Amino acid sequence: AAIYSAGNGGAAPAWQQRPFRNPHHSASAAALVGRLDPDRSLVFADEAVADLADARRLLAANALGGIAIKPPRVGGLRSAVELLEWCVANGVAACAGGMLESGLGRHALVAFAALPGCTITGDLSPARRWLAADPWPDVGMIETSILVPTGPGVGPEPDLETLDRFTIRQAVLRS
Repeated sequence: AAIYSAGNGGAAPAWQQRPFRNPHHSASAAALVGRLDPDRSLVFADEAVADLADARRLLAANALGGIAIKPPRVGGLRSAVELLEWCVANGVAACAGGMLESGLGRHALVAFAALPGCTITGDLSPARRWLAADPWPDVGMIETSILVPTGPGVGPEPDLETLDRFTIRQAVLRS
């Protein structure tokens, strides 16, 4: 399976993200993302949604067309999947939102983006765009599509030499 990349040089997607710092200022939800007009493009909440309560508040204010779900921002993959399930149950469009992940984080994000509830192409791209050296292999691509990982876990094995080069401290935990 593959996910289409928005950075293909083609037409712009029919949605727009409005980023706001989190915690955002005390403006109303409508002021943050604007009232929704069904005849206009979708407006996605980006930094405005850090948890399910934020999503519920924006939906109740009719200020939510979709959510760019960023797993690190919402508390990890489990919380991201719960938010995605809420989106599906409430008819809210969703996409996977990236941050500055390593190759390992990008593999997890691509696996999340491949879930059925992600209905809009998110901001997915290879980590090599911002990391000069990464212990984990980058996500695979074929032309403008990102390949979805098919193996167990969320990513491939790291390059141990590169990992050692960036390791500052190690600890061994025993039970």
